[in-house]
Amino acid sequence: MNKQQFNITNETRELKIINYIRSHGGCTKADITRGLKDVISKKTIDKIVDEMIRENKIIPQKEKENSRSIKLYVKEGNPAVYVPFQLEEIEEKFRRLLSKSQRYWVHLQKRKDSAWKESKLDLYIDLLEPTQLHIYFVPTMILRIITDSIAIHSTVNWMSKFQDKGSLNKLLSNVFMKLGSFNSEYLNYLNNIQHGHLDRVQFDDAAFNRILSPIQLMYASRLVYKKIGMQKEIEEVLESLWKFTNDIQKFLFSEIELYKWDFKYGVDDWKKLLEIYENNPNQTAHNFYTEKRDNTLASHIRTSRK
Repeated sequence: MNKQQFNITNETRELKIINYIRSHGGCTKADITRGLKDVISKKTIDKIVDEMIRENKIIPQKEKENSRSIKLYVKEGNPAVYVPFQLEEIEEKFRRLLSKSQRYWVHLQKRKDSAWKESKLDLYIDLLEPTQLHIYFVPTMILRIITDSIAIHSTVNWMSKFQDKGSLNKLLSNVFMKLGSFNSEYLNYLNNIQHGHLDRVQFDDAAFNRILSPIQLMYASRLVYKKIGMQKEIEEVLESLWKFTNDIQKFLFSEIELYKWDFKYGVDDWKKLLEIYENNPNQTAHNFYTEKRDNTLASHIRTSRK
């Protein structure tokens, strides 16, 4: 086994095999072995392919009844197949967002130090603008959307798509490991910008983000990143998140149903959703249920006085 084969994880091996089969529909184990000979050993490929057939990630087909050659195809509708790719895509774009955000933060700190040393107080005050100072915190909004999406998927959607409990548990294990990877990326980012109050950031994340709905989190993160010239990076992340939430948007973005917004699932995109919210900023799930609670309480009071 060469060094490259030794360093990659089982999850990465699965993704590479699935990608190969997608690109070479109807290939065989032998084809995969030749195509990935410098990445995964034959023994490992045989083992992983057999496991994925049992887990219904790969469909084996014989061209003829007595044929010894088995052609392989990806089971695209299986969440265990497409979810890891979706999360991989989100993580890659999230990583790019953090990388550019880190460069922005470092440059901002240098400008602040320079303005202070040169007694340019007006410039220094401008650089204390809240949007810029809190750029370190905004990625937690993305993390909250990802966390909520995974929670809804795992409790509402995925459970009904698996007959085999073992396959479901494996997917959940991989997904929550990936969630840990997202958080690790963010903590590395905080360390790289030398942010000295990690506990405070984590508390703010848990407290402040909890009062905002996913729509509000998307809107706020896009607004901040647009303001500092990172519109492309944040919109790439939001686009990938939108695809990931395709089958749970009714649950994740409850304002659409609660306020009967003019929005069609599967037709309209996330940009239209944020535009509707921008025109109706008080129409949030929190406000809807608060008003409903208050109306119910008022009704009980009126009834009790009769």
